[in-house]
Formats: sequence, C-alpha cells, structure tokens
Amino acid sequence: KRRNALVGAAIIIAGLDEIGWAYEPDGRTTCSRIEVSPNKYGILPDRAEITVDVRHPNPRLAKEIYDKTLALLPVATEKSNVAVRVAKEWNFGDIKFDPELIDLIRSVAVDLKVSHRDLLSAAGHDAYHVSSVIPTAMIFTPCEDGITHNENENIEPEYTVPGVNVLLNSVLRRANR
Repeated sequence: KRRNALVGAAIIIAGLDEIGWAYEPDGRTTCSRIEVSPNKYGILPDRAEITVDVRHPNPRLAKEIYDKTLALLPVATEKSNVAVRVAKEWNFGDIKFDPELIDLIRSVAVDLKVSHRDLLSAAGHDAYHVSSVIPTAMIFTPCEDGITHNENENIEPEYTVPGVNVLLNSVLRRANR
C-alpha cells in the first residue's frame, strides 16, 4: 500500500476547514503552513508537517473543535498509510484584554459614529504579551476584500482614518480621566 504523507496532511486540512465552517461565526480553524519532505517532483513525501490553529471564544466549544480536529488523525493515518501525531500544542490560555479599555474603545466608536464589533483574535499579536503587564486592548480596521494576515492585505484611508480617530480619542479620553 502506498504511503503518502501529503495525502494524510490534505485529509486533515480538508477536514479542519469543514470543522471551522461548522462553528461560524465565532469558531475558526486554519492550516497556515505545510512542509513536506522530500519536496521533489514525482517523489511521494514520507513526512508532512502542518501548522494548525483552532479557536473559539467559548472554551467548551474551543475544546470541542480541538477534539474534532484530533479525530481526523486516525482517518488520515488509515487513508495515507502513515503515522500521524501532534508534535506540539500551545494555546493562549485565558488571556483577556482589559474590559475597561474595551468599553472605552466601544464608547469612543459610538461617539464618533464609527461602526464596530468585537472580534476574537489569537494571532500572536504583541498585545497578548503586553496584556500581562499593563491594561491592553486592540483596534482592528477593515481591509480590502476582508484579506488580513496575508501579503495581499491592503487598506485604504477611508478605513484607516476612522480607526486612527478611535485610537486617538481613546488615548486622550483615558489620559484625561
């Protein structure tokens, strides 16, 4: 029976995508990186390493998504005839941004008539590390076609200016409290 680590990775990636869509709008699943070896034309790879990200603001649902992701491993093993394992696990834990700052930013956005919504982000922003030392929050602005964390990300001043104004006014309001 043929052994193909890339097929195993593809099964996990496709299943992961389906799981993520099942938990919209708050759940997210992503495979953002894949490395195969050997990476040569006509040669079946005997090793594939993928980076997987699963998240949900509700810890119970995050675990459910994670468990469903793990359930893909034996399926990938069976269909690709290779061993599959989780090499490393890491999570953001209970990192939370400062509720007072979040409320302040929301209030400023309302006062400036800037549309806003809360977003779940766990993309490894520096703000997560800063939040363990000082009160922290983040402001995101929309990008063209919704493309973010990508080389094709683009933002126009019509979206940047309102976000910058919310940031400026939030800083001033916090400084003058």
